Amino acid sequence: MFFFILGIAAVGFAAYLVYDHVTGKGAAGAPVRLEIPLGVTANQAGQVLANSGLVDNELLFRLALRLVRTMTK
Repeated sequence: MFFFILGIAAVGFAAYLVYDHVTGKGAAGAPVRLEIPLGVTANQAGQVLANSGLVDNELLFRLALRLVRTMTK
């Protein structure tokens, strides 16, 4: 039972670290104009942002989106 609770706590902490990394404030750079077409999925939008250098890690971005969706339901 102890290891189960420890595992749940570890997963929660890892989720928090991912969310904090993705949503944390980065260093401001020059303004960028970027168009994301209507109808794209969140994954596709993440790819556009990553390809433009606006997101450090596309996978972490997608995980953060899932966390936000889960928390807002």
